[in-house]
Amino acid sequence: MPFITGLGAHRQHEIVSQHAHNSRRVLPPSGLPIGNIQTGFSRLKKYGGELTALTFPPDEASKAPFPFYDRWADTFNLTTEAVVVNQARGLACTAALAATSGLRDQHWKSLPAQIVVKSRAPAAFVPVTVRLEVADLDLKDAVVVWEALDQDPVFGGNEFTFTPGKPGEHWLEAEAHWPDGRRIFAAASVICR
Repeated sequence: MPFITGLGAHRQHEIVSQHAHNSRRVLPPSGLPIGNIQTGFSRLKKYGGELTALTFPPDEASKAPFPFYDRWADTFNLTTEAVVVNQARGLACTAALAATSGLRDQHWKSLPAQIVVKSRAPAAFVPVTVRLEVADLDLKDAVVVWEALDQDPVFGGNEFTFTPGKPGEHWLEAEAHWPDGRRIFAAASVICR
């Protein structure tokens, strides 16, 4: 698991972030540090010590203990809250690594993207297909993360099909990222009858 939101094939859903908790999205915004080193899992109000009991080897193992970094759970964890010092160190490290890469000479200016509705007359309870389009950029190698009202996030290509569960306005967002780190974002609304 990466320690930065928006990276990796499995993205963390729960982070210590007021912005993420008050957002309409399921996934937190990309680029935020997830946390800090932890020695074990905290007790949770609803589940008590159940998460601690599920880890193997145990958090408090005296024989062959695991390093601190190997503990991860998709849960709100105040003991691993990222702070400004972590963000500053991460930015410095990223800048140093980027300066050693051949991609440092690649010029990139974010391009406008749009979500186009392919269905003619979107209706509730009927699948709606949308497509992400970007001028002058091939989406073939990009991974697109789709989010929509009342839908789980979906990783896929530049098309997304969802079924609205009620009539009215449904928001959609897409974030495409390429292996070299370039990203584009788009948002739209679909009115379903």
